[in-house]
Amino acid sequence: LAWNGQVSDALSVCERAVQLDPQNANSYAFLAEAYLMARRTADASQRAQTAVQLAPQSAEAHRALAWVLTIQGHKDTALIEWKQTVALEPDFYFRHFEFGEVLRVYFNNPTDAVTEHQKAVSLYGAYIPSISRLGLSLLAANRPPEAVPQFQRAITLDPGGAENYAYLGVAYGQTNRCSQAIPYFEQALRLDVNHSLARQGATDCRSNKPPTLAPVTVPTVPIPPPTLVPGK
Repeated sequence: LAWNGQVSDALSVCERAVQLDPQNANSYAFLAEAYLMARRTADASQRAQTAVQLAPQSAEAHRALAWVLTIQGHKDTALIEWKQTVALEPDFYFRHFEFGEVLRVYFNNPTDAVTEHQKAVSLYGAYIPSISRLGLSLLAANRPPEAVPQFQRAITLDPGGAENYAYLGVAYGQTNRCSQAIPYFEQALRLDVNHSLARQGATDCRSNKPPTLAPVTVPTVPIPPPTLVPGK
């Protein structure tokens, strides 16, 4: 519910879960995340701390605390909690994917984000968001030639999504291959006529300027994960 934007309903469900089982660390962890999405940071911090106290070896508990610290801007302590989250479930691709996104979006550290997304892709290669975000991290790290095959792979797995065509256009454009970039921008616009990145990228390439991505806007709440349906 929270990831679907129904924050009020999520809060009600999570609060009920805590009432039903006040010793369940995951209930407190999910409640903490819902509170963050409701911008109730103090309540989120309290519930996340409770989750860790109840289950110090719970990845969900440390993830909740990591999000609280990230949103509060406590980078150093947040990184400790993110690393602990990954260490507790090192073979779960989503832990690496989410940590990679935090590094890329919140901490402006694309180099380490590349490493985490590479791990996510190696663990579950059919999860398209991991592939796409690996490409974005490579672009942010000024490694566009390496980003090209990532977006090509994402398009192969999901040929109906405009976003990755636009990203591939940017990657080609940043490697001085605008003649190859323009068809991908055009395909993105065929799929989504209002796609601003594709439109600007095509304009830049036709003007012999390398296309760029817009600066990342740092959210004030946790990022809802992309769909977790396999193959999407």
